[in-house]
Amino acid sequence: ANEFGYDDNGNYTWSAWLYPFDATSVQVMMKSQCDDGGTSESGFLIWVDASSKICIGEPVDTAFFCSNYAVSAYKWTHFVITQERESAMKVYINGTFDKSGSMTVIDESAEDIFIGSDTATDWTSCNGGDYSGLMDEILIFNI
Repeated sequence: ANEFGYDDNGNYTWSAWLYPFDATSVQVMMKSQCDDGGTSESGFLIWVDASSKICIGEPVDTAFFCSNYAVSAYKWTHFVITQERESAMKVYINGTFDKSGSMTVIDESAEDIFIGSDTATDWTSCNGGDYSGLMDEILIFNI
């Protein structure tokens, strides 16, 4: 199946190696759904924000959680984001703990996952554009 059965009551981990060509513009790395004009889209979105932080959140909600660490262009960086149950979030960068906190639960989703690009027609709702760079060892766990 192509769908990611995300259950907002589970424990999840997102992990990847990044080598961004540009670390100063908003770029979507992974997503399970993006707003295509509706107002109640679900799923998750992982992106590099304009201040070079790695963030996770919902496509149309203002709830998001970002790292303290800022990625650099043309440098490999490994990130791990964990969500424990409904809201406990942790970020690890290059094997070192970076930040913890809470975030409103990411809604359940059974949508396709897009990595590095998207088929949505309304990118402004997704907080950015295609990822410019390399990614390796992309993993998503639900344990």
